Amino acid sequence: MKVEIPITPAHGGFDFNVRQVEISDKCPVCGGQRGKPFRTKSYDGSRWVSCDGWLNSCGHTDKYEAVMQEAIALKKEAQK
Repeated sequence: MKVEIPITPAHGGFDFNVRQVEISDKCPVCGGQRGKPFRTKSYDGSRWVSCDGWLNSCGHTDKYEAVMQEAIALKKEAQK
């Protein structure tokens, strides 16, 4: 699934610090279905930026840093 997330925890509220990435539609912890993305905001301690969020029905929470690592790994795998 495609989601738009901050590329860094200290995004500063800048739109150029948000990227669309491709990730699995399955929870990386239990394999359950990830929730449907919706528009929300991420706060870095000083500013807000618009991005995607989702609620997994299994209750596991995806952190943007882990999601970015997953997207990088999937992209590398696809390039093989």
